[in-house]
Amino acid sequence: MSELDYSESPEQEITRLKKIIQVLMDRAEHGSNTDSSDFSLFQTTIALEEKVRQRTQELQQALDQLAHTNIKLAETNLELDHSLSELKSTQDQLVESKKMAALGALVAGVAHEINTPVGIGITATSLVTEEVKELKNLLANETLSRSNLDKFLSMIEDSSNLTIRNLQRVGKLVSNFKEVAVNQGSMKKQHCQINRCIENSTAMLTPKLSEAHVQLQLKLSDDVHCITYESAIDQIVTNLITNALDHAFSSSAPAAIAETESISADSAKTRQISISTQLNGHQFTLLFEDNGKGIAPELVERIFEPFYTTRRGSGGMGLGLHITYNLATEILGGSIQCTSQPGQGTQFKLCFPVEISTDTHQDSPNRQ
Repeated sequence: MSELDYSESPEQEITRLKKIIQVLMDRAEHGSNTDSSDFSLFQTTIALEEKVRQRTQELQQALDQLAHTNIKLAETNLELDHSLSELKSTQDQLVESKKMAALGALVAGVAHEINTPVGIGITATSLVTEEVKELKNLLANETLSRSNLDKFLSMIEDSSNLTIRNLQRVGKLVSNFKEVAVNQGSMKKQHCQINRCIENSTAMLTPKLSEAHVQLQLKLSDDVHCITYESAIDQIVTNLITNALDHAFSSSAPAAIAETESISADSAKTRQISISTQLNGHQFTLLFEDNGKGIAPELVERIFEPFYTTRRGSGGMGLGLHITYNLATEILGGSIQCTSQPGQGTQFKLCFPVEISTDTHQDSPNRQ
């Protein structure tokens, strides 16, 4: 008898052993064995039957263990599904909590920013009201002098100018606040060439760049026709350049530059802003860099927060980069990151998906 092959599966071995037993039984029935071999045949049959029984028992145990394992896996899957549901619920709660916290900070910021100019306006108008009462008394008593009238007119003029300036500040604040709540319906996708959009946006700011003695370098990839939110890209580029002029290069121009335009590059640091673009598949990347004063790490973490500014007393409202963040994430459906070190400039990386257009004749009319 040949050696058994234990590499077989239990089912295959049981089937093979049953076939051997059947052959041996057939041979016994036809008397094809001698008396001496009958006993050997009987022993072999018994051994094979025992082997079949053992293998059958082992197979049954394996099936029972597999069934038990399947039950455990099903229970584990249920527990995982439950844990995943709880995790998703927790994440949703955290997102909502974060949104509410951001909304609370935004409302508090608006209230704080509006409160000051409104308070100044109320004070100025209250002063005018008191002076008008005093003027009426002087007229009633016929004691109004030319000096009193001049003093009153001067006060009226100063109070009016003060009130107008602060009301204008409130109006500007409300206008900027409206832009914070970026509405998907207020901007429409359209055919455009993104690089041409960037070129036009920067061209509009050339006078400001020249006034601040800042050189602009455009390193744009090959232009492609896309379907995206052109107005959002235009505003993002404008906001980033304006932010750089207000913060990165906020100090007065170097004296050497102010005195002469023929200054050599070695005698003063050249102020530069660089904008580069790259299209990778359907992902567009815009890299904005400046070599200005840079930002401290603790400030970088808060740079996109609403109403966060380091120029509170100089007219800064802290909404420009927050609006930029909303445009990048909510309108373009992408992301924007800021990296900076004091004295080493600042970098903004904007990434967003675009839909490539095969129609080259439907670009925005104002970009032709």
